[in-house]
Amino acid sequence: MFLQQFLSLLKEGKVSFAPRSNKNSEFLLEYDLTADDVLEFCTRLKPEHYQWGPRDDHNKTEGDIWVFYLPCNEFGITLYIKIKLWMKPESGGAIISFHEEGKHND
Repeated sequence: MFLQQFLSLLKEGKVSFAPRSNKNSEFLLEYDLTADDVLEFCTRLKPEHYQWGPRDDHNKTEGDIWVFYLPCNEFGITLYIKIKLWMKPESGGAIISFHEEGKHND
C-alpha cells in the first residue's frame, strides 16, 4: 500500500529529491545522473524491492522512512533508495538517499 501511495505522489509531482548527505551528490556525479533521473528510477520500484520501514526518522521530524534496494542493470549495481513521506502523505514526500547499496548506507 505504501508503494502505491508513493508512486501516485511521484506521478503527481509531490515527491522531491532532497538528499541529506554528500554521498548522494557524489554518486550522481559518478554516474552522470540528475534529480530527474533519480525520480525516474523510483518509478521502477516494486514490492519485491522493499527492505524495511516504516521507521521514525532519526532526526525526529514528522513522517516515516522506508528503504528499497533496486537492481540497476544499466550500471550493474543495486541502488539504495530511502524515502520519506510526511505524516499527511497526501502532502508528499522526499527521496532522501539515492546511491549504491552497501556504500555507506545511512
